Amino acid sequence: MLKEVDPESASRIHPNNLHRVVRAIEVYQLSKKPISEFQKEHSFAASPYETLKIGLTKERGELYADIDKRVERMMEAGLLEEASWLLALGYASDLKPMSALGYKEMTGFLKGAYPLDEAVRLLKRNTRHYAKRQLTWFKKDPEIRWFNPADKTGIISSVKEFLT
Repeated sequence: MLKEVDPESASRIHPNNLHRVVRAIEVYQLSKKPISEFQKEHSFAASPYETLKIGLTKERGELYADIDKRVERMMEAGLLEEASWLLALGYASDLKPMSALGYKEMTGFLKGAYPLDEAVRLLKRNTRHYAKRQLTWFKKDPEIRWFNPADKTGIISSVKEFLT
């Protein structure tokens, strides 16, 4: 069906990527315009604006320690109770938002798949994996100037240089 309404997208989207195939068909059915045309109109390839991209990165050990602390703060702030409340409201654990980091692991515990300490361990691990994927993605952008967050002097100098 996608090949008929948007051959360009059909050639680019893998047939097994059902989410994107369905989305492309939905866009066409609602707008009578192929999603590939929308994507061309709103491409970020050529921006009329001069931008400064600053990326913040830490040593892996420091990043992982920060992630572990953040997960502990999330637990203290009521992540488990929030996930329980959402399930009690009738939100199914297989809904896309419930598969987000934190909810997925807490609903697994609440459904008896593993103990709470394992849910917390999985959340920490999955968050570390997510952070690594983000870094891998952003490292491909040659325009990003990378800094350690502690290097305030370097960041400020880079901003000043950009603005002058």
